[in-house]
Amino acid sequence: MDEERLRKAFADAPAAFHVFLEEALGVARTSNRAEAIEQFQKLLRHPQLTPGQQAAVEETLARLQRGQP
Repeated sequence: MDEERLRKAFADAPAAFHVFLEEALGVARTSNRAEAIEQFQKLLRHPQLTPGQQAAVEETLARLQRGQP
């Protein structure tokens, strides 16, 4: 998981997005891959994500689904 890329993508996002992102990152750090995938999928469903934010979350999801960190 590329936390730096995610944080850069969400740097100018509203505060609520940062809460969702931090929650997803926190779960991912616990190595609970299934729950991390669920959290990032929840974030991805947010209708106000920018294309850059969507791409960063999709990349993270793909890595998690492949079992990569």
